[in-house]
Amino acid sequence: MMGLAFAGAAAGVLSAWLLPHRLFAARAVLPGASLLLAPLATGAAMHFLGKLQRRFGRCPGSLATFRGGAIFAFSMALIRWWLAALPR
Repeated sequence: MMGLAFAGAAAGVLSAWLLPHRLFAARAVLPGASLLLAPLATGAAMHFLGKLQRRFGRCPGSLATFRGGAIFAFSMALIRWWLAALPR
């Protein structure tokens, strides 16, 4: 699972480098909500994809679980949130 956190952090750095500004310019009602919502939504989607792979007889990887998707998304959102808050 540590590898998924590292991959998520690397994806967060890459996404912040490609899109260095906030994705939604409006002032956030709940700052940092993406740190909770992104892992929940991604974990649910990856759980669904893992179940779909098992249904077709494939062996899904660790990313295709709720925990794996949530860890990846949380580390990506955390790095992106931190880098977006840095003064330019």
